[in-house]
Amino acid sequence: MHVFSFRIAFIITIIIFVESIYSNSQFCSTLYTTTKQDQCPNPLSFDILEEYAKSLSSWKLNIPILKNESDIDIIEELKKRFDEGNSCPYVRQMNKAICCSGWEGPGCNKPENSVSQNLFSTCHVWGRARIRTFDGTYYRFPGSCSYKLIGSSTWQLNIQFINCTTTKTSCQKKLTIVIAGKILEVTGTNLINVTAYPSNLIIQRQETNFLDLYFTNGIRLKVHDQHQQTIIIQLDDNFINDQSLSGLCGDYNQKPDDDFKILTTGLITNTPADFGNQWKSSQSCPDASIVIDNCSITSEAIDACIALTNQSEIFQPCFNKIDYRYFYQACLNDVCSAKSENASINIARCQALEAYAEECREHDIYIQWRSNTGCAKQCSSPNMAFKECASSCRRTCQNPSSTITQCHTQTSECTPRCVCTNGTVYDSFRDECVQLEECTCQYNSIQYQPGYQVSIDCNDCTCDRGRWICTNRTCSRTCTVLGNMNILTFDDEHLINGIGGKGRKEKRRKGKCRKKKENVETGNCR
Repeated sequence: MHVFSFRIAFIITIIIFVESIYSNSQFCSTLYTTTKQDQCPNPLSFDILEEYAKSLSSWKLNIPILKNESDIDIIEELKKRFDEGNSCPYVRQMNKAICCSGWEGPGCNKPENSVSQNLFSTCHVWGRARIRTFDGTYYRFPGSCSYKLIGSSTWQLNIQFINCTTTKTSCQKKLTIVIAGKILEVTGTNLINVTAYPSNLIIQRQETNFLDLYFTNGIRLKVHDQHQQTIIIQLDDNFINDQSLSGLCGDYNQKPDDDFKILTTGLITNTPADFGNQWKSSQSCPDASIVIDNCSITSEAIDACIALTNQSEIFQPCFNKIDYRYFYQACLNDVCSAKSENASINIARCQALEAYAEECREHDIYIQWRSNTGCAKQCSSPNMAFKECASSCRRTCQNPSSTITQCHTQTSECTPRCVCTNGTVYDSFRDECVQLEECTCQYNSIQYQPGYQVSIDCNDCTCDRGRWICTNRTCSRTCTVLGNMNILTFDDEHLINGIGGKGRKEKRRKGKCRKKKENVETGNCR
């Protein structure tokens, strides 16, 4: 009997806890003034001092109005109105419950500009095939086919979900980009099977756990974490209301209510499966079924996801901008599923927290949440530390004094990444942070250690601090540009990471090279 009572009490406690999170009413009291017209008081018994002394919450004559409406004495005006049977103005102040600043909705429990209403320029894919459309609709669609994620009449981005119906394995997302007559494939954070790059592509950043591609027609693709994969697609404003835009990411027409439109009928469905299945690349692939998260939520799941509630202060700075409740429910479901499948609970919860942190970053709210939640990121080098807001223009062996003005986009945008510490710089060939003196060099795709010498034409070049230092002999040979990280082309185009703003290819010209004892990248070729 006691055990039974304890279980009932435990279940009630969980229900009350969850309901308190979802109610989250934010009412504030404010004073407002109300007026009315009513019978005038008898001037023979009227005492103007008593009228002034009445509390603000009591009805009393609006004497300033009477003064403005009449040039005669107040008592004379009252007598005139009383004798003629005309009304008098009254006023009082009342307390009224309104939504506190930053909150809205009938129950004042919905943050202003929350994800269900805010119009984004991004589509977000994360975790077990969870998607947020450009117009702010959240849903889950773990289909097993290849689907149109987003695209228009001139380009298309397809996605294939792999092992996304279970928490036992990592949910992989394979991307295929068709643009400018070229096809690019992205697996994890790697570009694979690339035969030719589109002329409008700029690879802004490519590392072990991050890929950032920008197309000059206003499309940007970012992929975080090669194993768990968070995908972000950003579109410029010129795509808003582009009627040819469609896919799992929605239509970006600033109307969230029609995100689940079925193109063949024009009707709106409430079922993510019906909406998602229409974007299959191959109709022979079986339809995805309706996803039902029917796992029994336990106290363990509630404890694991508590950072995504108002019971925790970790994400409080973001709550007024991004409604946390969808992410909290997703966290509960994924943690519950992970437990039932004997998978990692921590991976499930950290994915939900990371997704919410990404939404906050879109609103320029950067929260150091990992150390307080057990979701610390491991970096590849001992001289590295993870930061939520690190410079997008890192110091490297090939560019040790890197500044924002030397980056492709010349932007101060910060991103979550591992950064070098203790005065070290990043060696991209080894994927680790080293002292500048330990930097390696590259020539013809071969890596060379510091101090190594190679002969180019009639000159000798030595690897020194990530750069080739060459002798100054005059050679009647082909002018060669060394390295693939920092290059000054014949056209004076400054390239970083081997790619420039206009996507030019490396050129070779015949002629004399006059090379002083300096970096080949800045040599004078003519």
